[in-house]
Parts: sequence; C-alpha cells; structure tokens
Amino acid sequence: RIIEEAETDQQTFSDFVDYVLSRLEVSGLAVDMERVLLWDNLRSHLTGLVYNTVYGRPSPNQFTFIPRPPYQPKYGPTEYHFAELSAQLQHDVQPEWTVAKNLHTNIGLILDQIGKGGKSHNTFSYCLEDL
Repeated sequence: RIIEEAETDQQTFSDFVDYVLSRLEVSGLAVDMERVLLWDNLRSHLTGLVYNTVYGRPSPNQFTFIPRPPYQPKYGPTEYHFAELSAQLQHDVQPEWTVAKNLHTNIGLILDQIGKGGKSHNTFSYCLEDL
C-alpha cells in the first residue's frame, strides 16, 4: 500500500498491519496457523497500539512479530529488493507521474528487471494487486 505522507505514525502502521493480517486470515494458504511478522525498530512499529493489533486480534491464527536490528538486510533480504527498486525509481521518475497511474505500473516494470533473473516481480506481485 502506498501512502503519500512522509512519515508513518502508529495509527497508519497499525491500520496497515490490520489490513495485512486480515488478508492472511482469508488467503487460504495451505500452511499452519502461526504467522510471524518481521519489521524494523521504527518507533511507530513498536507502540502499544501495534502490539494490540497483532496480539489482541481475535483470530484462529497465532500472530507474533519480531523487531529486527536496525538495517540488517541479512535478516530481511527483501531490503535488497527495496534498495534496487528505490534506486531505479529515483532514476526513472518524471514530474508528471501520479501514484494511481504511473507509480504502480513502473514498480511492476522495475520488479520485472531486478533480483536474481528478474524474479522480484513474482515475490511482490501479490502486493501489487492492491496498489
């Protein structure tokens, strides 16, 4: 999901986490009911509101989260993809782009080109459905 504000506050992040968890609950993925989320130590990610969104959720799933050390890509390998994506977007962006029209399309095109053999798009295609 894309927001146009420069910072993520606890409410915005909590709403995002709730959205992701809701999607996981109805995904039909053939896996066990335990879901572990991994994110960084940004202050808005570690609030009581976010904690309650994850642990206070009435769900058949057991959700937990693990805050990881500051910028440790080896613990969150998607960080490499986001770095490549960001660099390419900075190179390609045009002043007339809009989020609704151009950003979504260009993210998909860039993901087709980056990662091992251009396979990043497969990793993130599920995420792009809702942009």
